[in-house]
Amino acid sequence: DGPQNAGLMNHNLEPLGTRKKGLRIETQILLLWLHFICSSCPSRDFYLCLIMRTPGHFRFALKAPSEITHKKILHNADADASTFFDAIEPLGARTLCVLLQFGYFNRKIFTSAGPFFERLDAFLGEFAGRVPLAVEIRNKNWLTADYFDLLRRHKVVAALVEHSWLPPVNALIEEHDAVTGPFAYVRLIGDRSGIEMITKTWEKTVVDRTSDIRRVARALRTIAQRVPVYTFANNHYAGHGPDTCRQLREALDET
Repeated sequence: DGPQNAGLMNHNLEPLGTRKKGLRIETQILLLWLHFICSSCPSRDFYLCLIMRTPGHFRFALKAPSEITHKKILHNADADASTFFDAIEPLGARTLCVLLQFGYFNRKIFTSAGPFFERLDAFLGEFAGRVPLAVEIRNKNWLTADYFDLLRRHKVVAALVEHSWLPPVNALIEEHDAVTGPFAYVRLIGDRSGIEMITKTWEKTVVDRTSDIRRVARALRTIAQRVPVYTFANNHYAGHGPDTCRQLREALDET
């Protein structure tokens, strides 16, 4: 994930010059793919513009609007989801997947994993056939065989996340069969609040994560024996996402 601002940037591209409230467009440099994040739903014309203004080899990883995942948490969200999926339809086969990223749920929201899993199961049953989907959750105790089996039934990808609240990716894949779809989706997020005590600008690496990156690289090699792996590095992971991607590529070459 890149800086929190609008505008499509890559060394092969001109900025789109688009600025919308609640919208971030970001470039994942290692893979030369666009990582697109939105909290509201741009129009179909916006996605047509993306197609016209990006090279044909670009594919798109999108986050579902937070209205669906954070405000409604899938409850009575079918109309919002339909609007969103209709809007992104012009992307066609260039859509890698749509990420359903959920926050941490305390017991006031869900007393246990069961009610959320039921809601998720119903939503995936309705929409998993429209575009490839990935799911990310932040409750570490919910990362169970039941969760991965639920996603596997729908051929939906489990997002594997390096996050301060969650078990490391290598530990997760040792404990569970976490490959639930046709590819793997890995995010390097880290400790957002911790790094923001060091810096709030993202032009350079400020946290040495060399050992973590090597550990992640070994895990990615293991997963890649089964499925393709797509990895996204957040600026908050070490201070500068592009540099994290460079370090990860070097670690993969050494693994």
